Amino acid sequence: MIQLLRSAAAPLLFVLLLALPGVVAAQFSSPRLLFAQQSEDICNVSYWHEFASEAVILARTSECPERLFVDARRQTVFVVDGDKIRTIRIHPVAESEPIAMPNRDHKTWLDSMDPRPDSNSNYHLGVGQLQPRGIRYLDDGALGVLMSLAMAADDEFHYLFRLDDDGWSIVASRWCERWGCQEPADISDPFHSGNYLSTRGGRTWSEERMIWHPTLLNSEFVTFRNEKKYEASPGVYDGSILEIGFRIDGEQSTLTAYVSPSAHTDTLHTFNIVLLTTAGSNQNLSRNQCLTSIAGKYILVYEFFRGRFELTDLSTGETVFSNLSTAAWID
Repeated sequence: MIQLLRSAAAPLLFVLLLALPGVVAAQFSSPRLLFAQQSEDICNVSYWHEFASEAVILARTSECPERLFVDARRQTVFVVDGDKIRTIRIHPVAESEPIAMPNRDHKTWLDSMDPRPDSNSNYHLGVGQLQPRGIRYLDDGALGVLMSLAMAADDEFHYLFRLDDDGWSIVASRWCERWGCQEPADISDPFHSGNYLSTRGGRTWSEERMIWHPTLLNSEFVTFRNEKKYEASPGVYDGSILEIGFRIDGEQSTLTAYVSPSAHTDTLHTFNIVLLTTAGSNQNLSRNQCLTSIAGKYILVYEFFRGRFELTDLSTGETVFSNLSTAAWID
């Protein structure tokens, strides 16, 4: 179900199709799925939406990245491919010359780091490499890369790198405690999460799209939602069993899942998701702890520990895409 736009005419045809009123409404009223999928010795970085017959391949890499980065304002996807950043425009599909990543060896940047990680009590020379957490164009058009350096006690240092004519430099930094970073009040702050979009970020895996969130009742496809408290022992409630009914294209289906409160945050954990369709199929979408993201008639599941992403049609139980290394809805 994947098509690579090869010819020069193909991107133009794609744009002309988008110019049709009905197609424009369909394209932008429906979220698009951005994902990476390994196919033999090649990884396809693609996007898809429910009104497209096929996914569009944006790039191919030898190994699938753990996350994909997006600058929504510029309709641009950034793919980290080895030590390079590949920049791909979505409409029409076009790729710029690759750019070298900032050196990931944090020791080469120590004199520019404030705070310095080697002043942390959990620092040791075996601390790993800098890892990309966000890529975007800054307000003045320069390319910015947000990098993190994890400590042994799960706290992190974050550094914002900026690319100028003379190369990369660190322009902002912060330290984050074990259970996460405090969200800046002002979105103009370089570390505000609203400035970064990726397939493993909080913006793309928002709670409002998760199976347990009450706003799911606003969906045109949801017919009922039942919740039964689960007793770990008499009088002690450990979580809930959810049952959610759907009616899509005349077909009825039911999702069940077990949810329990997190011991460290105010969110809920999700386990053991089962989809029952009219045809009688009983499909287990995840037996382990997972994240869910429902958009329209589709559910995207990220199963922890196995690192598995999968997209399923809620009306039929059909698996649309499986064995994805990373994925998220991009509005």
